[in-house]
Amino acid sequence: MDSSLIVKTQIGDSFAEEYSDRIQCLDPINGQVIWSTGQDAINITDPIYSDNVVYFGAVIGVMESKLYAVEIGTGQAIWDIEMALTNVRSRPYITDDWVIFGCTHGQVIALDKDSGQVKLKFESDWYESSMDQIFVIDNRVVACSYTGQIFACSLDDEHIIWESELPDDGFFRIMANGKVNMIGRFIVAAIQEIWPKGASIPYEEDMDLTHEIWVIDSEDGQVAGPFGPYDEGAIFITKDYIYSLVETETSGDVGLNSAELQLREWDEFKEEFIGRKKTIIPNISALSDILVGPNRLFGCDFEHLYAFDFAKCEMSWIIQDTDLASGTPIQLISNLLFVMTTGNTGDDLFCLDANTGRLLWNYPNILDVAASL
Repeated sequence: MDSSLIVKTQIGDSFAEEYSDRIQCLDPINGQVIWSTGQDAINITDPIYSDNVVYFGAVIGVMESKLYAVEIGTGQAIWDIEMALTNVRSRPYITDDWVIFGCTHGQVIALDKDSGQVKLKFESDWYESSMDQIFVIDNRVVACSYTGQIFACSLDDEHIIWESELPDDGFFRIMANGKVNMIGRFIVAAIQEIWPKGASIPYEEDMDLTHEIWVIDSEDGQVAGPFGPYDEGAIFITKDYIYSLVETETSGDVGLNSAELQLREWDEFKEEFIGRKKTIIPNISALSDILVGPNRLFGCDFEHLYAFDFAKCEMSWIIQDTDLASGTPIQLISNLLFVMTTGNTGDDLFCLDANTGRLLWNYPNILDVAASL
């Protein structure tokens, strides 16, 4: 295919808990469905796209999973493999040779990329944790639970290198997707929510807000932090910087409701974050959901959807639309910006021209956008 867009969608009513997941291929021009797969799954991991192949995992029963590689043009399986006694959890991580999944019970599995054959299986001491995010550096897999348990394993000699955990002070620190990334060899996690370990389900009334950053060395599992707490506001981590928005006092000609964009870089020798740049973004709230792309920051602050140009230090465009502004910018693919909003039965996906902010199409009940054009 010349162009394609892979999404994880939800069929049914999530609020009534009568739904199932699908992997679908959409036409990026109009959002029309080209193919759909995964109808037998209870739930599906976020997919990933590499070299015309889409990889994902699906839970198909009680402690039963199925792992897939499908051809992007047709949705036909190149290989699929069933796994007993395992519930797959993470988006797969793709290398030249491996497809790697995080699973329940503190497990990581590594499959041969071409054949789908399971080559390696790692079992950590984090039996009660699900490995929700996977990173790979120098043939070293780092698996992270969203509740702060982490371990590293080697693809070379098939052993677990280290196991670590964010501080045990009676609270789980929530390592949410989009707030965790690798900067160099370091896992950097921005923690914005904690909840008591005695509460098996994180009800909203049990949660506390925090604004702290932790750093885990992928070589030895040493944990540094907390750094902060930083001012309340948005945060986004790329492979180079931590971007954060904080409230600022400005003059009326700049905009009374404005935010300061701060860039921080991790200095591994000083073991601290170094401030690199501060920029005022006028007329928007620091309480934005943000996405950082090449030379631009996209944000939703409940009143505006906007794009800010780093190089020019000015707005590329800004839209006052309460529906879109209450959403979350989730991905930038080529010149397309995808924004997720909460609808009556689930999350709705809006596709906009990233250069102008013009709405192109929308699609209901999307869970994730996961591929490139």
